[in-house]
Amino acid sequence: MTVAEMTTRDRINELADLFDGDIILLEPERYDEAILGMCEQTGRVVYDRMLIIEIMMRDDGMDRDEAEEFFSFNTLGTQVEGYPIFVDRRCAE
Repeated sequence: MTVAEMTTRDRINELADLFDGDIILLEPERYDEAILGMCEQTGRVVYDRMLIIEIMMRDDGMDRDEAEEFFSFNTLGTQVEGYPIFVDRRCAE
């Protein structure tokens, strides 16, 4: 399989060999489109927080407040060692 044929998830899993431990990816896989990359220092996957919120709104029919609450409680509220990093790029705008 060429790099062009690989999904983001495939590329991340291939990079997992460079780091000790497991790489945690969010489920469902549709959140893969919010992946920004990986943190070289920790081997953790980095996601765009606002893009995850937009995916929830688009795919789950949530309004912004519902998506923010769901994300805060169910995603940020379940962090364990190696859990992904979430970047809020609104600060950069």
